[in-house]
Amino acid sequence: MSRTRGKAQSPVPVIGITGGAGSGKSAVAQIFRQRGARVVDADRLGHRLLRRGSRCYVKIVKAFGPGILSRRGTIDRRRLGDLVFSGSRKWRRLNRIVHPELVRQVKTRISRLKRSGDGPVVVDAALLADWGLHRGMDWTIVVEAPVGIRLKRLEGKGVSRTKARGIMAAQMTAGRLRRLAGEVIDNAGTRSALKRRAGAAWSRIAKMVAKKPAML
Repeated sequence: MSRTRGKAQSPVPVIGITGGAGSGKSAVAQIFRQRGARVVDADRLGHRLLRRGSRCYVKIVKAFGPGILSRRGTIDRRRLGDLVFSGSRKWRRLNRIVHPELVRQVKTRISRLKRSGDGPVVVDAALLADWGLHRGMDWTIVVEAPVGIRLKRLEGKGVSRTKARGIMAAQMTAGRLRRLAGEVIDNAGTRSALKRRAGAAWSRIAKMVAKKPAML
């Protein structure tokens, strides 16, 4: 069932969850967490890289200037986001600074969780496929929703439509993601509908794990 072939698999299954901004991938990861998954949240790890004193902090401030800082000298994520998503060269520059360290931390976290327990590890990452991490997953789930719905969700979180479109433009298209997926979860409906679909996906994963501890 895995898209990863020719590799020795770990007894602890690693499941990747990805999808474009506003798709609801993190909501699915949270549902899985409630069912016993141990989640590696790439967004949360990325936020830590922006902390004052982190490896990336000095490089980011040097690259984008003091205008991205708050009065306390911390990086204001909203200001930084507004700046980098105003042009593709800027977000690519940010990615070159942050992504190598972020990918390293995601891999480290996966390794630690695989050694420390036997529950499935779930990697919640919008850029899972961009980073090539999908190749190391036992199973990859893509969460999808129409662009209009995704835009409304992002606007509901205070993201401007212009910025939301910039974020989407910087991400892999739904079509490309779908081709890499072992499973697609449609999140065009209600939270209850998503919970049912995610629950069904989790049940299928649980059966696979029970049948073959190392997946396929």
